[in-house]
Amino acid sequence: MNTLDWYIVRRLALCLGLAIVSLMLISVVIDLTENIDTFIDFSAQPQQIALYYVYRLPYWAILTLPIAALLGSLFALTSFARYSEIAAMKALGVSLARLLMPVFVFATVLSALAFFFTDYVVPQATLQHNRIDREIRSQQRVLVATGEAEQQIVSFPQFGTKLDRI
Repeated sequence: MNTLDWYIVRRLALCLGLAIVSLMLISVVIDLTENIDTFIDFSAQPQQIALYYVYRLPYWAILTLPIAALLGSLFALTSFARYSEIAAMKALGVSLARLLMPVFVFATVLSALAFFFTDYVVPQATLQHNRIDREIRSQQRVLVATGEAEQQIVSFPQFGTKLDRI
């Protein structure tokens, strides 16, 4: 691969990385808004919440990889067009097929890496995520409801019900 190929691959990798990080941040924010009540109800520790999301990121990475690859390649190629780099490459005699060859090679390598990542990393991370989720949900659930004259503390340990009045 020559210098031009590495330049194209670097730009693709940068745009792909930015797209993946953006989509992962969106995924974390959406999941956090859906699960914040569970974390509060079961008094989850910050370390547990952090591990919950660390072990969930590989799954989200594989889910968002196809759209991130599409967006990354579109952003990279449009940035080449915006600064007339494609026109300069064509003026040097580089054919469009030769210009897109690093894109296809990058996509092939990315697909192979995603295949192995899906087979080896995601299952182990999902097991750990499920373990952390069960650990959070197995903690004693505490709900404090204030009435006019008294407070009630209700707990649901392992699907049993207990009602204590203060």
